[in-house]
Amino acid sequence: KLVQAAQGGDVEAVGVYLREGGDVDAADPDLSGSMLMCASSAGHEELVTALLAAGASVNVRDENGCTALAMACFSQQQVTAKMLIDANAMIDSQDVLGLTALMVSALSGATSMVRLLLIAGADTQLRDAASRTAYDYAQINGHLAARKLL
Repeated sequence: KLVQAAQGGDVEAVGVYLREGGDVDAADPDLSGSMLMCASSAGHEELVTALLAAGASVNVRDENGCTALAMACFSQQQVTAKMLIDANAMIDSQDVLGLTALMVSALSGATSMVRLLLIAGADTQLRDAASRTAYDYAQINGHLAARKLL
């Protein structure tokens, strides 16, 4: 229920939980993620700000190795992705398949997200478990603009 409140951007419900001593990094096993992951992927900027201010771990991973930054990139939530980067999110964190936020962004052709990650210092040479780079992912779906950035 708590992570659902985070997905819905319910700052009040999450705030009550935290004021009552709740764990800011609490995860919902059914949804496989923390409140920060859910709020970031849904683009709830106010809640992301509140969770970071409350000490949420920006680099916590779910059971698949995904971080809040990877989830924000997958959902193409550029503002929350930038907030996480500014909070020292690990740009090149890889999930269990070796995918990075840059690879996910390149695969979807999100050029503004690719640009954001490159400016933040994302490594274009990292390879996933199948030995693919972000460039390869941009090429797979014919995302020429993203490929040019890489």
